[in-house]
Amino acid sequence: MSSQTPPECQGNSSDAQRARLLHRLRQGPITTTDARHDLDILHPPGRVKELRKAGFVIEMWRVPGYNSNGKLHNVGLYTLTQEPPSATVDGSL
Repeated sequence: MSSQTPPECQGNSSDAQRARLLHRLRQGPITTTDARHDLDILHPPGRVKELRKAGFVIEMWRVPGYNSNGKLHNVGLYTLTQEPPSATVDGSL
């Protein structure tokens, strides 16, 4: 995580993980593998599900990607396509 990461993104709580993921999705697509490695989110699909429940429209496609051991897998590629009218900056529920 960079020094430009907003304060609400710090920590390991579900709220902080959601905030990190939303912050990153607003910059562009991210894979499950990258969310785990770069954002320290153990279960990205769970955070995506929570964001969707809060009204965010997040598309997912299966794409080939390599894990940290160099093995090829199909991974999810997530893209934020629409935010709810009442979206908060940090994606809190």
